[in-house]
Amino acid sequence: MRDIPTPIERRGTNPVKDFKLFLVYKKIIKDISPDVVFTYTVKPNIYGIKAASELKVPSIATVTGLGSAFQGEGFGKKILVLLYRWALHNASKVFFQNRSDRDTFVDLRIVDKKKSLVAPGSGVNTDDFSYKEYPNEDNSLNFLFVGRIMKEKGIDELFEVIEKLNENYNNLKFKFIGWYEDNYKDRVEQLVKKGYITYEGFQPDVRPFIEKCHCLVIPSYHEGMNNSLLEAQAMGRPVITTNVPGCKETLIDGETGFLCEVKSVESLYNRMVDFISLPYEEKINMGKRGRRLMVMKFRKEIVVDMYLEELMKIS
Repeated sequence: MRDIPTPIERRGTNPVKDFKLFLVYKKIIKDISPDVVFTYTVKPNIYGIKAASELKVPSIATVTGLGSAFQGEGFGKKILVLLYRWALHNASKVFFQNRSDRDTFVDLRIVDKKKSLVAPGSGVNTDDFSYKEYPNEDNSLNFLFVGRIMKEKGIDELFEVIEKLNENYNNLKFKFIGWYEDNYKDRVEQLVKKGYITYEGFQPDVRPFIEKCHCLVIPSYHEGMNNSLLEAQAMGRPVITTNVPGCKETLIDGETGFLCEVKSVESLYNRMVDFISLPYEEKINMGKRGRRLMVMKFRKEIVVDMYLEELMKIS
C-alpha cells in the first residue's frame, strides 16, 4: 500500500487550482496504473473520476453527502451539478450513503439510477467499537458531541439548549470533541468559562469518551451518514439527532434514541428532556437495542461486501 499526500482545498472554488488537482490525479493514476479507481468526497469524485475516465481506467465513486452547496438553489449548486454530471457519468458505479442523496442525484440527472447503490454509510467496526457497560449516573448525566463545531452541525441550537438546560438541571455535563471553526472560538471559550461545557479539541480515539457518556447528541442540518452516531450506538449509547437524511437512518426513533426537528431549539430541548426523564434501566436498554441495530444493519463487513461485489463485476 502506498500513501501519496495530495493537497486539496476542500471548499476552494479557484478553477486554476482545481485544474491542477485534476492533473495531479491524472499523473498519479497514470504512474500507478490501477485496475480500478475508488473515489469519495466532492473534488475526488469529480476530478478523480474524470482523470480515470481519460486514462480508460474503471472507477467507483462514493458520495458521502451533499454538502452545504446543495442546501439552497444558488449559483454554487448549479455549477456543482454541472461538474458532477460532467464527471460521474463516466463512473462504473456510484455509491450513496443514504437513499435521499441518491434520489436527489437521480432527479437532477447526475447519475442513472441503474448505476447507483445505497450502502449503510461507511459502516462501523463493531469489534473496535464494542459494547461497553453503561455508566452509572449517580453524580451526573453526561452528554457528548463529536464533530466539527460549525453551524451545519446544529451547534447554534445545541449551545442554546445547553444554556437552557443548565437553568433547569444541576447534574448535566456536556463534552465536545472536534475542531471548532474560527467564528465559534469566542462562544466555545465563553461556555467553558461558565462551566456549561468541557471542550476536548480533536481526539484521535473517541472510544474512551463514548464509553463515559450516557448519550451522544448531534443535531446536524445534513449528512451523508454520520459515523459518530453509528459508533456510539455500537458501544451501547443512545443518541439524539435530527430528522434529516444521513441521521434519521441511523436509529429507531424512541427505541435506540430520539429524533428532533432540524434547526429547532424547542424540539431539540424537548428530546433531550425526554432522554433525561427516562428511567436508568430504559437508558441501558435503549443502548443495547442500538448495539443490536448496528450489528444487524451497519457492520463494516456489510459495506465491504457491497464494494467487493461491484469490484468483481468490473474485473
